[in-house]
Order: sequence, then structure tokens, then C-alpha cells
Amino acid sequence: GAIDLDIRQGALGGTDFSGQLALAFAGPRQHLNGALQIGVLDLRTWRNARLGPRDAPIDREAAAWRAVALRDLVPLDADLEVRVDRWLGLPLELQDVSLTLHADARMLRAPWSAARSGGNVSGADASRAKVSGDMHMDTSAPTPALAFEFAATDLALGDLVRDGWGVEGIEAALGRFALRLAGRGETVGEWLQD
Repeated sequence: GAIDLDIRQGALGGTDFSGQLALAFAGPRQHLNGALQIGVLDLRTWRNARLGPRDAPIDREAAAWRAVALRDLVPLDADLEVRVDRWLGLPLELQDVSLTLHADARMLRAPWSAARSGGNVSGADASRAKVSGDMHMDTSAPTPALAFEFAATDLALGDLVRDGWGVEGIEAALGRFALRLAGRGETVGEWLQD
């Protein structure tokens, strides 16, 4: 069996979206396929509802999250394309986001790219500011491997410092930046310690 959805206009938590989704139940794992277009995705409401004070101790839910098996993070196969015109509530406000997700029993891959919203700071032109990344998980290995990559070019940092740490008056820019976090572990907690 399968479920096919043609979403002309949907809403979830104040976020409007459209697209097509198909969920197939045949085979050993369910398979989700489709494409979504989202106008404005605002995570601030959800994030603020879940966050406590910055100095709050780790709660039981956070401790339980560390025990989640990496092999169980994506319980179905997926081939999705998601486009977001404007994404709010992240450390960087993004626009023109493109995300592709491919997952099966052996791996997960989620490359993405976006432009950075914002003004000119220290010669960084917001129209040229680009950010991209990738998440890759290999569960076919004896011990699952998980890697996150982030890259940015011509990125103004003033808004990031102000919004993230409440520091005013910073004007700085990154010409080129790349970060890769990788590790192995059976659970999220083991991966974080690797």
C-alpha cells in the first residue's frame, strides 16, 4: 500500500508549505519520497518553547536523547527535496535554502545550501554570502559513523554575535570558513564523546 499527498497549501505551526509526498509501505522499510516548498520556516516559537534558562541542568529528555541508537535515527527510507524561501530561528537567518535528503538502511545523506540574509559588514556583501553543509551517516560499518560539514563564504558576523551572545557593536566577516565534525558510536552519546 501507499499514501500519495498533493499539498497545494498546508500549514504547520504557522509555517505554510506546498508539495507532493508519497509514503510506500511495501518492502522491509517504509519509503518516503517527495518535494516540499516552504515560504517562511520560523523555528523561534518552537525553540523558545523548548528552551529553559541557559544555565539549566541537563534534563531527562536530553539524557534520553544521548541514548538514541544512530542506526535508529531514520527509521524509514527517504528521498526528499525541500526548498525554503526564508528560514528563521537558526543562529544564521537563511534564505533560498535547498536541502536534499536520501536515507536507506545503510546510510543517510543530507546536503544543503543557502544564502545568508543580512546587511553589509566589513566589506562582506550579503548578496554574495553563501552557506552550505552536509550530514552523512554510514550505518553499514560495524560502528556507525556520522559527520556534519558546514562551510561559509563572505559571511557577515555582526548579527550572529548580537543574536547568539547579545554582544552589540561587533563588525566582522568571514571570507571563507569550513568546519567538519565526525565521529563513530552506537549512540548519539558515544558519537559526541568520540
